[in-house]
Parts: sequence; structure tokens; C-alpha cells
Amino acid sequence: MKEEPIHLLLVEDDPDDVLLLHDMLAETPHPPFSTVHVDRLEHAAARLSSENFDVILLDLSLPDSDGLDTLKALYETGTAPIVVLTGTDDEETAIQAVQSGAQDYLVKGNIGNDLLLRSVRYAIERFRLKARLEEMRQQEQRERELESLEMLSPVRISVTSRAYGQLPIREVYPDIFQEMVQRYGELLDESLTRQVFKTGKSISDVTRSIGDDLGRLKAKPRDIVDIHTAALQEKSENATIKKGQAYLEEGRLRLIEMMGYLADFYRNIALGSSVPDNVRQDTQKR
Repeated sequence: MKEEPIHLLLVEDDPDDVLLLHDMLAETPHPPFSTVHVDRLEHAAARLSSENFDVILLDLSLPDSDGLDTLKALYETGTAPIVVLTGTDDEETAIQAVQSGAQDYLVKGNIGNDLLLRSVRYAIERFRLKARLEEMRQQEQRERELESLEMLSPVRISVTSRAYGQLPIREVYPDIFQEMVQRYGELLDESLTRQVFKTGKSISDVTRSIGDDLGRLKAKPRDIVDIHTAALQEKSENATIKKGQAYLEEGRLRLIEMMGYLADFYRNIALGSSVPDNVRQDTQKR
């Protein structure tokens, strides 16, 4: 079976070291390496923003950055494991580099083919394991939060609630409930897009609109939790772990905000102000 090449970013400004490392990587056919070389931190950051790499070989001393600051700048991108290259055999620097996020620390002049390959492979495996553990942690956190929300709005409604007609919107108006779930899901998407691009329509206006519509349906806080939970479950099904976590975090804000707008709606009705006559009459009929 043909092995997939390891896509490696080499960040090194010394031409002799670049040539030596290229030769070492070329002599290691299993697995093969696909290497991209840059000689500045700025160029490395630019490549990492537009391209995925399996591992980074990083010289700490570059024309535009020096020392552990070089490592920290690339580590913050969180895109690939980093193996540090240095010309100084300094144990304290090695420890600091690992503490700052490097997977390994190699001293130039003491690197052989076997050591380089082993260091790269271990770095990739450790990085993937750490990422997987973090995904599992976030997944568990998301599931716990969804479960806690579901407990706030149990599927079984008490006999007393049924007797007084206090049924959830999902049972009384199932079609409208699904429409609200869709609108709330679109609100979450718009909110995330606005975070990334710093643009788009007012999220608060959309949230208030949904809150007012729920008020007209005589919704309870339980109904908002129902809509919030259903929308998060739908959005999380096909989302990456990272995006699912973003939905969860953004959803917390939207949930609180919508609760506030629903309370405002009922407060205005109680005070007989700030609510159009047709809305007040429609609500009173319900």
C-alpha cells in the first residue's frame, strides 16, 4: 500500500542547514516527505494560514524573530506539531521549548536520519493524540450541556399542566416549533459569520423578532429551551468538534438574550405600553 507523504514545513534561514535537512528527508522514503521551505517567521505564518501541514521543523533564530518568541508565535496557530531546531545544545532552552509547546528539540549537527524521522513521527502522533483527547473533552462538555438543557424541559408534561392547557409549543404548534428551530439555527449561523467577518445584519434585532413571535404564542421559558436545544442538536450533527463548540458557546448568549426579550414582551403587555394594538389584542385572545 502506497504511503501518504508527510507534508512538512521547514522554517530555516541557513542555506547549508536547509540543504542538509532536504538530503536527510529525501533519504527517508518510508514515509516520503513533501517539504515546503520558508526562511522567515512571517512567511511561515502566511503558509500556515492557507495550507495544512503535518509537522513543522522550526529554527528558533530567524531574520525576523529569535528565541522562544519564534516558537510561541507559531504554536499559537495550533495547526501542526512543532519540532525545534537549534545550533545550541542547551538543556534549559530545550526544557523551555517543550514547556512552550514544542513536541521535540533537535540540535543541529547531532541529527541523523533515524533521529529526525523518529522525532517527526512521534511529534505527529503526540499532537494527534492530544487533539483527539481535546475533541473528546469538548464533545463530553457539549453533551453534558445539552443534557442539562433537556432536563430543564422534560418530554413528559405533568397532568396538572395538561389539565390547564399549559402544553409546550412543540406539542401545540409542531409546525411553528420547527419553523422557530430553523430560524434560531439560522440566527446561530449568522452570529458565527458576524464574529468571523465582523459584518452582517443586527443579531439583536433578529433575536428580538423571534422573542416577540414567541410572546405572541404565549411561550414560556421552557419553550425557548426546547427551541435552543433542538437547534443545537441539529447544528451539531454534521459539524466539526470545533464548530460544534462554537455553536454551543454562541448559543448560550443567544439563549440568555432571547429569554430577556421574551420577558420584555410580557412586561410591556402588563404595563400596556410599547406593544402595538394588534399584537396586544392577538396575545389577549390567546
